[in-house]
This record gives sequence, C-alpha cells and structure tokens, in this order.
Amino acid sequence: MSGIVDRDRLQDSIRGLIGRHESLRTSFVLVEGEPYQQISADVLFSLEDYESEESGLGDVIGKFARPFDLSEGPLMRVGLIRLSSEEHVLLIDMHHIITDGVSQGILIRDFMSIYGGEAQASLRLQYKDYSEWLRSSGEQSRMEAQRSYWLGAYSELPDELSLPQDYARPRHRTHAGGSVGFRLDAGRTSALRQIGESQGATLFMVLLSAYNVLLSGLSGQEDIVVGSPVAGRRHADLEGVLGMFVNMLCLRNYPRGDQGFSTFVGEVRERTLSSFDHQDFQYEELVEAL
Repeated sequence: MSGIVDRDRLQDSIRGLIGRHESLRTSFVLVEGEPYQQISADVLFSLEDYESEESGLGDVIGKFARPFDLSEGPLMRVGLIRLSSEEHVLLIDMHHIITDGVSQGILIRDFMSIYGGEAQASLRLQYKDYSEWLRSSGEQSRMEAQRSYWLGAYSELPDELSLPQDYARPRHRTHAGGSVGFRLDAGRTSALRQIGESQGATLFMVLLSAYNVLLSGLSGQEDIVVGSPVAGRRHADLEGVLGMFVNMLCLRNYPRGDQGFSTFVGEVRERTLSSFDHQDFQYEELVEAL
C-alpha cells in the first residue's frame, strides 16, 4: 500500500467488514460429534502490527500465517507491515471454511468502499440463509435427482490413472507440487476456437478435450476423470455474500484411439453441459455415496 495509511481507520474498516458479513463472525463447534455453525453478534478483532525491511517480508509473513482454532471467531486475521512512512503491506489470512475465490473479490471491494467512507447497502442474504435453503424440502428433492445423475455416471468406478513416474513415490503423501507455464500464440488460439465453433463447444471444452487426450496418451487408458471447480453461486443474491460456495465437478470422458479429435470434442461438450446442469450435488457427498 503506497501512501499514508490511517491505521485506526483501516482497523475500523475491517471491523465494519466483520459486522457486515456473518461469515466473518462464524465459528464451528462440535455438538455430540456433529459440527455446527455458530454466528456471534460481535467478535474481538485487532489489527496485528509489524515493522520490517523489504528483505525480511518473508519471515514476517511466515509468522503471520498460522493455524486457526475453528471454535474461535473471527476465522480471519489482518496484519499491517510498516516498511516506511508511506509504504505498507496489508496481510489478510482467512480459513477456507468461510471463504472462496469469489469471496476475495467481494472482500476487497467492500473494504475499499468502507475505507473510502461510502454508504453500504445492507445484504439481503447471509450464508446461513443459503445453508437453510440447501436443507429445504424442495431443494432436497432437486438434489436427489442430481444425486441419481452422478451415481449413474459412476455406477462403475474408473481405474486409478497410471501415469509414468520420474521418481519413486514418497512413503507419506504430501501436497508439494509445481506448475508448468506456457503461452499459446494468437494463431493457435484462433485455431482452437475454430475447432470449438465447429462443434458448438467453448474454448474450455476444447482444452479439456486436449487434456484428456494428453492423459490418455501418457497412461494408455481411455477412461479419464478430470476435476474442475465451479463457483456454486447460481443465484444473483449470492453474488455479494462471503462464504465457501465452491464445488468440484468430476468430469468423466472416454478418449478412444479410434475417433477423431473433433468428434471427441463434441462428446466432451455434451458431457460437460450435462455435468454443469447437475453441478449443485456436492463432491463430498458423491465420495461418501460411492
């Protein structure tokens, strides 16, 4: 953050955010072994202050990010690192149980608005309203139809994907990994779009098809499942609500070696559209049912 920072105003703005969004006042308690959301009318919050040189930022961030106690709200902490009188770094750490990617944008937008002194329209819905709606009889009936769809799609489970390995697997699983980045030039991107247009498919569907072919080629298998997240905010009233709405879709496709790529894109299109039509059934419930 470049410029003069009004620390007290910044702290009050965060408190305003916590007052506005029930998710930031939510903790989780166990009652006879079952977790329940507990929304407090008010929670204690104070800004954490640090001073550092730019070279020491990594050490400060390492101390700042630490485990949360889910039974104690807010499940968010905010820190301010002072580098100089006009250079600061704002740190925000939130537990994933109360937030998702879309929520980050909402948080920044509302924070900037409150810090700027703008009036805030009250929220018509909070996350608990979404939770109650999910438990309603009408929604439960709709979920049963979606449940049947996914159980039908996985009535026979696929084999584990057998990919070639450069190294022996460690004895204990970790989530350490890496990423490989590359860019497609305008000509190749245009060609991919044309393939999609010929099958009425989006660029996402074309790239998903290519990824399936890649995995099939590496594994020698023709039954591929790729996970893809969806935002889970299918109603306009949820667009301003902080919370964890994301769901994971298990997109299953069959890249056979005896078909052309364009034909396969058409098949991926149909399965993707059908999966997105049934996107509200939760991945965790599918795993449990299987």
